[in-house]
Amino acid sequence: MVVPMIILTEGVHIGTDGPLLYPKEELSKTPASWNHKPVVVYHPEMNGVGISACDPDIITSRKVGLMMNTKFEKGRLKSEAWIEVDRANTVDERIMAAIEANEMMELSTGVFVDYEDKEGEWKGEFYQGVARNYRPDHLALLPDKIGACSIADGAGFLRNEEKNSVIGLFQAVFRRLGLTGNELSFSSISVALMTALREKLNVKDEIGSYLYLEDVYSDFVIYSYEGKCYRLGYTQTVSGMTLSNDPPVEVRRVVEWRSMDGTYVANQPTNLKSATKVPSTQQHKIMNKQKLVGILIANAVMVLNGVSLTENMTKEQLDSINDEQLEAAITSLVKKEPKTVPPVPVPVANAAPAPKVTPKVPETPNVITLADYVAAAPKEIQDVLTNSVSVYEEEKTKLVDGILANKNNTFTKEDLANRPLGELRNLSRLAGVQAVPRQAHYAGQAPVPATANQVEEPLEVPVMNFTPAAAGASK
Repeated sequence: MVVPMIILTEGVHIGTDGPLLYPKEELSKTPASWNHKPVVVYHPEMNGVGISACDPDIITSRKVGLMMNTKFEKGRLKSEAWIEVDRANTVDERIMAAIEANEMMELSTGVFVDYEDKEGEWKGEFYQGVARNYRPDHLALLPDKIGACSIADGAGFLRNEEKNSVIGLFQAVFRRLGLTGNELSFSSISVALMTALREKLNVKDEIGSYLYLEDVYSDFVIYSYEGKCYRLGYTQTVSGMTLSNDPPVEVRRVVEWRSMDGTYVANQPTNLKSATKVPSTQQHKIMNKQKLVGILIANAVMVLNGVSLTENMTKEQLDSINDEQLEAAITSLVKKEPKTVPPVPVPVANAAPAPKVTPKVPETPNVITLADYVAAAPKEIQDVLTNSVSVYEEEKTKLVDGILANKNNTFTKEDLANRPLGELRNLSRLAGVQAVPRQAHYAGQAPVPATANQVEEPLEVPVMNFTPAAAGASK
């Protein structure tokens, strides 16, 4: 099954190294280097660190196909995923389900890049570095995640310009006729909402501007922006997502946990009589007033806000009690619950004296120093450990000295010396320090550049003449 893809577009994309610029001169260098690279489901990792998808174990367990016919056109790196149907159904059935439904899916490129420490803007988008000299490793399909170069950015599995324009035309016709076929997937809705929110709030990829989708519902979205959460309605139209013109409402998250039998585990009263199994008919709100009234009666609260509480109150009587006041009364009971006091032992006549118990002094933990650890290691790896520590200290010292030399630095040498190496690397970038040469890596879910295909000219085939030479002719 051959599936068209756009795997990367020119522009700023946010991956594991933050917002990086992927310029077209790098994308167009060597597109053919992507061919025959494995197509896998999700980026392969080991202990939280990205690894090559060309590992035999990954090929066996995660590969669903390979890439072919990669080329660079109009600022986009296009390719084809040659999917093995049986393998795809075995690894993740969602891959073939998306193909059969003609539905785009998010993807992400796995690639080794060289990082150029250079800040700037590309069409109004901030970037903190430029990704250069791409060495492709794999392409990851993301059935339920969003790639760094996402569908909203112009990339996607089961996507090309001509095909998707036709699909979009049919979707528009279906919706105008009131049909529900070919609707956007949940991931596509999330991407479209994120794009609409970024435009509405004028959010750019700048340090300190954080916009996240928290939850998406059928007609409203919950998002967090600058440390606060908001609720905003939306409608899905032919042209995309339309956000409500009403002002967003600030909201907060409320979490409720229960055991399988309905017993409260958190954020509800559990130490009052009859309070352990109060059913709830709405999220985050207690609605069974009869049960709560029973709790108040069991704790000698017979009157609440002028209303006499009885065990068998009518619906009208229950409705006369304000929900907030009822919950406040329950909360106050929890706060007033007396602390249990351990019983005082009563002396018994002629009882034998209790044996003296000498309190145990906690043992001082045995702290192992780095020198002790190296000395205790097998002789074969002592040199390896010593060399590793030396490299670590050398890089750390260079980073600390570079940060201290920056005119805007406010850190002390002691403060920097106590910080982990990864944090020092990030600080050195902000300080404009030339960092220690970095090891090659691939940018997690960040996109990967491609190169223009160059056709090699075939070699001339030599002409072989086996006719016997004439007598006297030179050989």
